[in-house]
Amino acid sequence: MVYFKKFKSGLRMIVVKNEQLFSVSCGIMAGVGSAYESEKLNGISHFIEHTTFKGTAKRDSFSISADSEYLGSRLNAYTAKEVTLYYIKSTTDKIDDSFEILSDIYVNSTYPEEELEREKGVVIEEINMSDDTPDELCLDLLSEAFFSDKGYGRTILGSKENVKNFKREDILKFREKYYTAENTVIVFAGNVNEKQAESLVERYVEGKLPTGNRILAPASDIKFGVKTVKKDIEQIHLGLAFRGEKLNVNTEELSVASTILGGGMSSRLFQRIREELGLCYTVYA
Repeated sequence: MVYFKKFKSGLRMIVVKNEQLFSVSCGIMAGVGSAYESEKLNGISHFIEHTTFKGTAKRDSFSISADSEYLGSRLNAYTAKEVTLYYIKSTTDKIDDSFEILSDIYVNSTYPEEELEREKGVVIEEINMSDDTPDELCLDLLSEAFFSDKGYGRTILGSKENVKNFKREDILKFREKYYTAENTVIVFAGNVNEKQAESLVERYVEGKLPTGNRILAPASDIKFGVKTVKKDIEQIHLGLAFRGEKLNVNTEELSVASTILGGGMSSRLFQRIREELGLCYTVYA
């Protein structure tokens, strides 16, 4: 059963109920990611995701982790091209307290100056780790070659120079623009009913976010090019991309096509390039 509600503020909620489970997963998603960023602010969505865990009006960084772990809940987040998602998973009997923690960091984060400076080092090391992981670097270069160096061509992590230069006012201004009620979706999935979910949202989120219209990611110019980076490693990592269909096509059909092409050991790419020719260890689509 799927239940949808739109609140007065424009905030949207989806509940996917499954009474066979003993747990509930809940996510609060802001409709913003690296595709929305300018060159100067590239990486700020991801940096905000990190620093949102660094303190609220009622919890410091350690308390956020300790309070969620005390409940046996799993609290985390990730940033993508178009969205930033904060999520928590808990047993059904702990969902009230778990959602309070999740909503607290989304609504009430304070971004202490000293925590921001400390976290810059963490994110820079994450960039270093990505640069040292050839398959991740290959995908970043593929996006940059295909979409140019703006919009969808921007990396999620951004550059080390950008991260060093982010200021607290940049974060607050960016949040004010994108972390609005109209640009936020809350999803509950698991053993939870819609009335309980609605009550939690009304108690902790509704009316507490800035208002503002939903913002779509700017269009990215598609160009066909080649990006090459030489590294002192034993393998070559190669990525290919081509223009796809518009978003209103049947995504299930595209998923099936992708699986046939490179989704497993029986896929055409795997059978031909690895099994028949022995040219690679990993190949996928």
